[in-house]
Amino acid sequence: MKENRRHAWVQFSGEGSAMVISPPEGHPLDLIDIGGYAEIMGNATRGRPVERGTLQSYKSRGEIPPPDRKRGDRKKPPVFEDMWFRKTIEDDLRKRRQGLPRTEQAGRE
Repeated sequence: MKENRRHAWVQFSGEGSAMVISPPEGHPLDLIDIGGYAEIMGNATRGRPVERGTLQSYKSRGEIPPPDRKRGDRKKPPVFEDMWFRKTIEDDLRKRRQGLPRTEQAGRE
């Protein structure tokens, strides 16, 4: 388990990071689209990206935080699709790795 399912071992033993592949470095206010969110989440939780459609389903069911920015929100820089701050994604992943109930995770709306 320690070799093949590192994230499960970390949760069990408490040693190290519970993320399979840590998110890439960047500024907390970097804007990331749903495809980037899917890649970061999948790499962190299972070592390979989640399909974009899967993350869109999570979004529609309220299983991920609402986007920080939306098309036409009149903020700068302008965005043309839903976008999340890097910090929002990383906070969501930390909560998931800690095993909080999904209702608590989605309660940010």
